[in-house]
Amino acid sequence: MVNPDCAVEVEESVHPPQGGLVAPAHDCAQVTTVLPDREKAAELARAAVEARLAASAQISGRPIESVYRAGGVIETAEEWRVLFKTLIGQADDLVRFIAERHPYDVPEILAFPILYANRSYLEWIRRTAS
Repeated sequence: MVNPDCAVEVEESVHPPQGGLVAPAHDCAQVTTVLPDREKAAELARAAVEARLAASAQISGRPIESVYRAGGVIETAEEWRVLFKTLIGQADDLVRFIAERHPYDVPEILAFPILYANRSYLEWIRRTAS
C-alpha cells in the first residue's frame, strides 16, 4: 500500500498487531540537522526542548564526516548530528526555529514521520512536546 502523504510504500506485513506494545505514530516526527561543533549542537538541542518544540533531542556521540560539493569543489567536514522528536503539527515551527539559529547558509534540516513506536514513548512525546 502507498501512503500518499509521504510516497513510501508500506507492506501490510509491517503493521504491528492491534493491542501490542507498538502503536501507529501518525502524529509524531523526527527532525534532524547537523552542526559544525558539539557546543552549537548542544545549544540548539537545549533551546528547542526549552521552547517545547521538541520532546527531546539526541546529539550523536561522535562527529560524522560529511562529503559535499560547494562552489564546484568537493569538500569534507566533521559535523554533529542532532535528532529531535516532535509532533507533526509542530514540525514546521521546529524546522523554522532550527533554520533561524543555524550557522550554515544552507543547513540540512530533514523531517521524517515516525511510522510506529512503543506506546509509552509516543504518549511521552505527545505530553512533552506540546
